[in-house]
This record gives sequence, C-alpha cells and structure tokens, in this order.
Amino acid sequence: MAKDQPLDNLRREIDRIDDQIHDLLMRRTDIVSEVGALKRRSEVVTLALRPGREAAILRRLLARHSGPFPRPVLVRIWRELLSAQVALQGDFSIATFAPEGLDIYCGLAQDQFGVGTPLHKYSAVSQIVSDIRNGNISVGILPVPEGEESDPWWRALVVDGEGAPKIIARLPFYERMGEGDLPVAFAVAMIEPEETEDDVSLVGIERVADISRDQVFTGLAESGLDVHWMAAWQDPEKEGYAMYLVSVEGFLARDDRRLEAYRNHAGEAVVRAVVLGAYARPVS
Repeated sequence: MAKDQPLDNLRREIDRIDDQIHDLLMRRTDIVSEVGALKRRSEVVTLALRPGREAAILRRLLARHSGPFPRPVLVRIWRELLSAQVALQGDFSIATFAPEGLDIYCGLAQDQFGVGTPLHKYSAVSQIVSDIRNGNISVGILPVPEGEESDPWWRALVVDGEGAPKIIARLPFYERMGEGDLPVAFAVAMIEPEETEDDVSLVGIERVADISRDQVFTGLAESGLDVHWMAAWQDPEKEGYAMYLVSVEGFLARDDRRLEAYRNHAGEAVVRAVVLGAYARPVS
C-alpha cells in the first residue's frame, strides 16, 4: 500500500485540478450568459459571434503556452468552448458548401465552430449566401476563390451599404505545418469584422471599362494599398464589365480613405470599390 501512496496523491491532485477547471468553466458560462442578457435588455440583438475577439484570445493563449501539452489540442479545446458559449446566447447554425455530397468543408466548419453546432450541407454556394442574408443560417463556409470563375459567390457581396454578408474569417485559423494541401475556406456572416493586431481585408471592385488586372493592381498600390492576390469574374455578355476580389494587407474600415483615393484614381472605369470583409491572419 505504501508504494501506491505517491501515485494516489498525484491522482487526487489531478481530481482537484479537474474540479477547479470545471468550476471556472461554469463561472465563465455564467458571465457569458450575463453578457447575453445585457445585450437583450439593451435591444442589441445581433449574432453573438465575434471572430476577431476569438482570434485575439487564441493568439494570447498560444503566446503564453509552454510545456508538452499539444498546441493544436489547446486550440481545439478553446474553439469548442467559444462556440458552445456563442450558441448559449442565441440560435447559431452553420452551412457548408458540399459539392456532390463531398464533406471537404465540413471538417473546417466543425474545427472552427464546434462539433455541437447544427451544420447544414448545401450543393449551391449561391443558396448559402442567400440564406445568410435572409437569416436562415448564421454562418456560411465557402471556398476561397482562385483565378477566374464563371459564377463566383462573392459577386453577391459587392454592393454598397450594409445589406450584404461579410467575410469574417479564413479557415483553418490554426494551420499545422506539414499537413499538405488541405482545403481552405472563408466564413461569411451578417456581422461586421473586428480589427485585430494582424489582419487581411477583402475588397470587391466593379469595373465597367476595359482595363487590365495590372492597371487595377497599380491603381490600388498607388492609393496606398498592399495587394496580395486577385480573383476575377468577366461578364461574357458585357464587354469590359468585370468584378475583382482583392486581398489587401491590414484592416480596412468601410470608409477607408485609401479606397476613396482608388475610386478617384480609377475614375469612370470603376463604379464600385467596397470592403467585403476582413479576417484575423491564421497562426501556424
């Protein structure tokens, strides 16, 4: 019996730690419930999701983390915690693009928003955007655009004003090195992105004159914007009419002066240049 005493003591210490973790989890949930109640009393009824705040929490925890406990598991635990407590504040559901029944984006959705969040599969990306706008779903998981497409989903976001969904996150947020070419996606919702310390913004440009991509890049750069990449759509029925999705370094507010400078620089060739969203840069 004496030989087992050190082991028994360690096990009892683990049990005490488990109880402390559980107590803190319940206390955190109580505080989140109080936040939700305050929002309802102030008539601020919006989706409780705050991807910028969540990214800041995970970055802070990863920065202070030490020891052998796996960092991916740490992120997984907190993603489940954050998502569960978002759901406590109101209805919360996810829609993923599932072409021909394939689940390539479902794993990304569950990693980001938890395995317990209701998840719906769509075969048409346009229907996801429509259901987000109509309030039928909370967040849509859509493929990151590449190159030129015949009917890209992001065209529906290139509108003036507040009526369009916004790109709020890029998935996965925690990128593990050496895993090969895994799918990546954007999360889209009817909320405004929040600025963090390290962001990427998305800009939609509507062009009505025949100008080249190089001219678009040059005009953005001369307006003070650092462009990373571009996806495009060309209207086959209207010569010179096109739309571009541009990834820009940093966080852009809707009224960013650099966008106004670009619109002035482009003149009548560009009728619209609007922020489509922003996301916290993923960590590796």
